[in-house]
Amino acid sequence: MLVFVNKGIYVKCRNSDKVKVSKGIVAAVRELGGRFLQLDERTRTYRDIGDKKAVDKTSQALREGLSKIRREVLCGGDADDDEKNDGSKPAFDASMME
Repeated sequence: MLVFVNKGIYVKCRNSDKVKVSKGIVAAVRELGGRFLQLDERTRTYRDIGDKKAVDKTSQALREGLSKIRREVLCGGDADDDEKNDGSKPAFDASMME
């Protein structure tokens, strides 16, 4: 959810500020007790990937689908009409947090 909420900010940022957005998301997840894990195939246990790799993966997630978001944010919402929010759907769905 944090990635989705921050994509609009990410697309507007200068390249030098994009890593700050990613680091902020990682810090927020860590502050709430969250972890970034990867399965160790040899031991079949999960291990924390560390902040650098977590920031890299968060940046990758922020970049996914950016062309559509860029059109919506920078061009005033010229994205596909069927996916626009016409007010009939909430912009934020609390059930996504569960």
